[in-house]
Amino acid sequence: MATLSTSNICVERHGVTCRRCAEVCDHAAIRILAREGRGAVIDVAACTGCGDCVPVCPVEAIGVSPRERVELVSEVARLVTGHG
Repeated sequence: MATLSTSNICVERHGVTCRRCAEVCDHAAIRILAREGRGAVIDVAACTGCGDCVPVCPVEAIGVSPRERVELVSEVARLVTGHG
């Protein structure tokens, strides 16, 4: 399992329209909040960690990192109990 994160180099944060990551996301897990100065924002609840958005980013602002075991166990527990 992996989590995705965005960095400050997202061009949307700097007034350049891109939206490639949001367009390629089949799970609608990425929103562009350029007006708020945040750029691409990943909804961790909707993100599957597939990484399809990573190669389309022209500035490598999105990265995949391994999930911490504690975080993964907590998420599975929330899903099993219906509290997530």
